[in-house]
Amino acid sequence: MMYAAKLHEAETERTNYTNELTDYEARLDTLQKVYDTDDLASYLSRNMDELAQLSIALDNAKTSLEIDQKSLAQVHRGPGVTAQTNPEC
Repeated sequence: MMYAAKLHEAETERTNYTNELTDYEARLDTLQKVYDTDDLASYLSRNMDELAQLSIALDNAKTSLEIDQKSLAQVHRGPGVTAQTNPEC
C-alpha cells in the first residue's frame, strides 16, 4: 500500500511537470511566431546590431547639430567677432 501511494504521488508530479513543460513549449512557440524566428538569440543579436548603428547615427546627428548651432551663432554675431576677440567662438 505504501508503494502504491508513492507511485501515485510520483505519477502526479510527473503529470504536473509534463503539463508545465507543455505550457513552456507553447509559450516558446508563440514567441517564435511573434518574432518570426526559431532562434531568439539571433533575433536579439540582430536587434543589438541595429541598436548600435542607431546609436552611432544619433551621435553623428548630435555632433552635426552642435556644429550647425555654433556656425549659426557665429553668423548672428557678425564678421568682426573671432575666436581671438571672443573666447566663446
